[in-house]
Amino acid sequence: MTATRAAVEADTGLAAAIESAGFVRVLARADGDAVAASGLLARALADRAIPYQVSVAPTVADRTARLESDGDDVTVVVGDGPESGHRLAPEGPATPRACELVADLGSEPEPILALAGAAAAGIDPESGELARLRESTVDDGLIEPRPGIATPTDATDALAHTTLCRGPWSGDSDAAESLVEAAGGEPTATASAVAIDAVGGEASRRAAHAVERVLRPARIAGDHPFATVEGYADVLRALARTAPGLGVALAAGDPGRVREAALETWREHGRRAHAALDRGATRRYDGLVVVETDDAVEAVARIVADYRSPEPTVLAIDGENGEAALATTEARPLGEPLAAAAKELGAGNAYDAGPRRGYLRIEGDRDAVVTAVRGTL
Repeated sequence: MTATRAAVEADTGLAAAIESAGFVRVLARADGDAVAASGLLARALADRAIPYQVSVAPTVADRTARLESDGDDVTVVVGDGPESGHRLAPEGPATPRACELVADLGSEPEPILALAGAAAAGIDPESGELARLRESTVDDGLIEPRPGIATPTDATDALAHTTLCRGPWSGDSDAAESLVEAAGGEPTATASAVAIDAVGGEASRRAAHAVERVLRPARIAGDHPFATVEGYADVLRALARTAPGLGVALAAGDPGRVREAALETWREHGRRAHAALDRGATRRYDGLVVVETDDAVEAVARIVADYRSPEPTVLAIDGENGEAALATTEARPLGEPLAAAAKELGAGNAYDAGPRRGYLRIEGDRDAVVTAVRGTL
């Protein structure tokens, strides 16, 4: 039995409950992996003509409240939530588990969406849980790994707006265009220039590893709305936090119908994240870097963890908007530490955790948030 199969069968009645349901509600945590997983499940439900609704609930408290008011209909929680509900992936990546559930329902997971969800979860494409799916997708000619830049559109657009990497061109379309032009528009030369920029200046030692995920993307064949699997994942990740309804429409429906709106939201998210990082102030502790910022806390935390932090874990705090986010480069669950920190801060279940990420609603003193998080890591 595979790890993903075991994870799905932990809730042995889930497939049977779905098949007999008159209506299925799917509540997803607010990250690209969970939104992709929800889209895979929604497509399987549509195949079986089972009515459904998919929505994104950004904290455990939000999902718990919606579950408790859902009556007798079947509710699937993609992420952590109350044990009384059907939970898919309460810890760890959701996309592989959704693929197993979809198979249990007699459908085939949409391969490009599944690979994008895996990329959003940070799963290694060649040795991770969906490596066989990727291999078959390559063999079928649906994707082609090749040198270049992970992007939903083109290299210039990606360098200016992606949160997958950080360099002097981040948030600056003119600087991004200049780099691509200097490389003659050639994918390998562009990738080499990006690699050099990403590890220079203030970059941490981890930057060299992080940028590898950007430099050999899986290009999507045919007339798919997005250019690469990793670029698709980048869009899903941005929408999950800033426009979750649009993210659900992208994952569960025809992505071509919402492509332009999705791309504009992705661009705006990237501009805001890099601008917020430019304005941010950092403090270093043993094992933790704290970034005080005023926007896009999850993206800021992830960028700093991948490209700037000398410590493995980053806490980004936006006191004005009452949000904090954790990102880590370590393979460690963050659910329990965040639950403990939320309890200490009196925030109840107003937290969430996914693969290498976490989110916390906060009130009051920022130093109290730092103390609570440091004490639970």
